[in-house]
Amino acid sequence: MSCAKAVCQECATTREGIYYCAACLARPSRGRRAGVPWVAWLAAASASAALFWVVTRLMVWAGVLAASIL
Repeated sequence: MSCAKAVCQECATTREGIYYCAACLARPSRGRRAGVPWVAWLAAASASAALFWVVTRLMVWAGVLAASIL
């Protein structure tokens, strides 16, 4: 609890194993900022595309090397 009141278990509400009073539950919680996840998705998509390009080039190089050896 953020208010540090003494509250009996019947009056408190449990959330994630912590007892909260009604006043603490009524306060708005600090959540994640809206609009941030698209940056993470863009970074992941860019990293995936770059990795796909590198692996494709590596496979072609390995195939050419194997063909020249055999």
